[in-house]
Amino acid sequence: MAVRAVFIGVSKHIDRSIHELAGAAKDAAVLWALLKDSVAGIRAKKLIDRDARATAVRNTLDWAFGQAQPHDTVLVYYSGHGSSSHYLLTFDADMSALDRTAVSMKELAERFGSTPARSAVAILDCCFSGDAPARAVAAPPSERIGLTDVMDLGGNGRLVLAAACRDQVALEIGGRGLFTSELVRAMEKGFSWSDTDALMGEVASRVTARARRAGRTQTPVWVGRIKGGVPFPRLRRGSNYQAESPDTSQIIIGSPIHELAAFGFPTPILDAWAARFSDLNELQLSAVNEYRILDGRHLLTVAPTTSGKTFIGELAAAQAIADGRKAIFLLPYKALTNEKHQEFQGIYGRILGMRVVRCTGDYGDQAAKVINGQYDLALLTYEMFLSLSCAFPELLSKIGLVVIDEVQFISDSHRGITVELLITMLRMARRRGVDPQVVALSAVIGGINHFDNWLGCRILYTRGRPVPLHEGVIDFGGYFQYLNDDGLVKCERFVSLEKAREEQIGRAASGFFSVLVYELVEKGEKVLIFRDTKKRASGCASRLASQLGLSAANDAIESLPHGDLSRASTDLRRALSGGVAFHTSDLSRDERAVVEQAFRDPRGPVRVLVATSTVAAGVNTPAETVIIVETRYPGPRGRPYSVATYKNMAGRAGRLGYAPRGRSILVADESDERTRLFARYVRGVPGPVRSSFNSGDLGTWILRLLAQVRSVEPRGVANLLSNTYAGFLEASKSPTWKSWKQASIRELLERMSAFGLLHMGTYEVSLTPLGQACGKSHLKLASAEQLVRLLQAASEPVLPAKSLLGLIQSLPETDETYTPLSWRSGGEPLWESHVRSQYGRDTIKAIKRGARSKVFQARCKRLSVLHAWIEGRPMKQIESDFTTDGRAPLMAGNVRSFADLARHHLAGAFNIALAVSRAYEAAKPEFRDLQTRLETGLPSEALRLLGLRARLDRGAYLALFREGLVDKSRVLDLEPNRLREIVGDVAAKKILGPRHGLYEL
Repeated sequence: MAVRAVFIGVSKHIDRSIHELAGAAKDAAVLWALLKDSVAGIRAKKLIDRDARATAVRNTLDWAFGQAQPHDTVLVYYSGHGSSSHYLLTFDADMSALDRTAVSMKELAERFGSTPARSAVAILDCCFSGDAPARAVAAPPSERIGLTDVMDLGGNGRLVLAAACRDQVALEIGGRGLFTSELVRAMEKGFSWSDTDALMGEVASRVTARARRAGRTQTPVWVGRIKGGVPFPRLRRGSNYQAESPDTSQIIIGSPIHELAAFGFPTPILDAWAARFSDLNELQLSAVNEYRILDGRHLLTVAPTTSGKTFIGELAAAQAIADGRKAIFLLPYKALTNEKHQEFQGIYGRILGMRVVRCTGDYGDQAAKVINGQYDLALLTYEMFLSLSCAFPELLSKIGLVVIDEVQFISDSHRGITVELLITMLRMARRRGVDPQVVALSAVIGGINHFDNWLGCRILYTRGRPVPLHEGVIDFGGYFQYLNDDGLVKCERFVSLEKAREEQIGRAASGFFSVLVYELVEKGEKVLIFRDTKKRASGCASRLASQLGLSAANDAIESLPHGDLSRASTDLRRALSGGVAFHTSDLSRDERAVVEQAFRDPRGPVRVLVATSTVAAGVNTPAETVIIVETRYPGPRGRPYSVATYKNMAGRAGRLGYAPRGRSILVADESDERTRLFARYVRGVPGPVRSSFNSGDLGTWILRLLAQVRSVEPRGVANLLSNTYAGFLEASKSPTWKSWKQASIRELLERMSAFGLLHMGTYEVSLTPLGQACGKSHLKLASAEQLVRLLQAASEPVLPAKSLLGLIQSLPETDETYTPLSWRSGGEPLWESHVRSQYGRDTIKAIKRGARSKVFQARCKRLSVLHAWIEGRPMKQIESDFTTDGRAPLMAGNVRSFADLARHHLAGAFNIALAVSRAYEAAKPEFRDLQTRLETGLPSEALRLLGLRARLDRGAYLALFREGLVDKSRVLDLEPNRLREIVGDVAAKKILGPRHGLYEL
């Protein structure tokens, strides 16, 4: 008697319309290994992903069933998608032609019935209900294939074990099939195949219970019998299993990168890492050896900038991907996400063949790949991850690792709610059995404040830096007071007295500052300077460029976009001509990318970079010395920088791999201020991590928490709140906190119910479709309600997209953005007439209601600017047309800020409008068009140019549009020289590439 076994696992498919599974392939490989280790003489074949094409599957089934002898046992295991029309989807399945490209259950039944084998067993971890979140896909309408139920396979000598009933789903939890996980557990525990009822009774009870925890229903079923049972012994883990799922829990490594091979990392990835880092540092070694991140343990790492903590996340991600799990990196800013995507694509994509995708809310996003699971490593902003996870809850079950970078943003007054809610979502998912590994990375904070307990992970905390940092303060006398490597206070003259005195005459601050920077650059250092405003940053760069006498950064200048220049674009070219650059929001994304790349080049001519504080949040701009000029935010009541803000800026000095040590210099007027700044900032300790929860905005938190669940008992709403960091802290201080909150929560729920946001029954509270739309937007509860009232009061059943854009400007969220206004010139009141002609009288009424004069005028000005932007007006013209007073100029950064904020809220506002009236369904293309125009600044007719394979700057698109070239084919047919004349060298190279000889032009 022999056992012939076929193990088929399909997680990926050629057809991109089929969502990818997390663990089907791994399940098949693991079960194959266990049976090989446990069943003597078994003849087993496995077909995983690419090997599991329809022809190969049929041939292997023929081998197993057709060549079996009368005393043999045949086992077929399938893990993957089942279609609603009863097909098993192979790697090459085509959803439009399953009858030709997939294996039908009828085919399997025929083989079951015709084989001479004494016994045949089918284990099917898939489902046929068509429920997308699980191991099923909804096939196109088609005739059933003659098999009414998967259980028809059963019979005497034939045994079928199925993951779920026909109308249920087969879940994946924790990156593995729930049914297979429990079947393996029972078989390892010793349940015998001679008593199928006992075996499957154990499996079914556990599967049903775990599915219920996940809010689902899944009941495994089995049918048929085999006289004498199946000759499978208790499963054991031998050499095959160890090769498939090695136990790394006892491995301890040293600092050389290649010692990571012990964890199964392939040589190419180790070589790629070794090219970036000579060795693992102490922090990284601790994460591997003591905190076991490569064994899937949760970890919170708190360490200074330059400590190498991001690589801890990369290590965990690479291990997750090697194990067949998907990895997510969450980052605070689009700019940082784009930079990391470019870096990771170069290392993990092009070199190592991983699928690296990005999702930040831009038109070029790869959100569909994230939703369908068609990635290995995905980088998302906090907001996009929370939005997608709420819209597609099944995403979490596909994820094996979540790396949350800059997690200290949970304390941020604006971004904190998003970070807290996404972590709350992960915590609540754990209770449903969905528990991806979490690696949180934070800059140094003053106190943990139970944050690690709330996260449910161990903490790796250090203040040490692999690159020493001398922090200090300098005064105009040239004295530098600092902490040395031993933590001792030193004070020495850093700028020569003669030069300091000479430069102070008549222009003390700027003169002294120039001498300081000049002496640093003379030593061969790269210098990063922080200024508090965009104007001061660009002005400082221009002055230094004219004073330092550095070589021009011609390569950087040539790499800048050719068209649609702003005032800042001109200033940047002037500064680069003197070897200095600046980095502010007035520069375009492409311009900032050129600046960052030029400054990162250790041998490049850009020796000095002047930036606003956004660079401190993680953009990779390494320097030997950081100079911080101001310590207060701009404005008449400018509050002082927090110690954490200062430390983030100072920490940019002495980046690992770029400089042996770093230096940060605060600038003080005189010795008394030097002493004060030294005590406050250099010796200061950042504040503890805290929640950004505001009890006055309880409704917003409740609304957004309810958007994460299907329903909850009325008294359970307080439990949702207690899952947040704020609730966790409050509940730990006062056990009666939840009871105390019940009254205010009840009142709030009744108000939301009366408004139509939720269904409030005796036993259940759930959001209505309108409530879901409001909860998944980024609006506060009061703003969402205000928008609903405006939509309901509108004179038209379906407002045009631009009218909804106008309504958004009446909300507090948009009023908070800075809008340059001046009442001295008398020009500002003109914008009302612009809005009336561009958006209509209803928009004027909406944005005027209850608004003070200045607020109303700011709204009108923003709408007028947005109209000019989406109609393709050149940036310099927009800046000129909307600047009525040079003391309050409208700059490119303001324009992009208006557009980004409007786009951010337009998507949520449209979904709210759709919930108010389904008539908006027909307007989807119009709103999608406006979303893209807000992002790109292009007229509707020019959007076709976005189909070009290269992403161009706005100026290049507009130049093509003005030439009447809006079709991709016409652009590609242009002579290279003519294309260069229109869009410039940089854009032309992107469009046509080197094969057209453009690089030789």
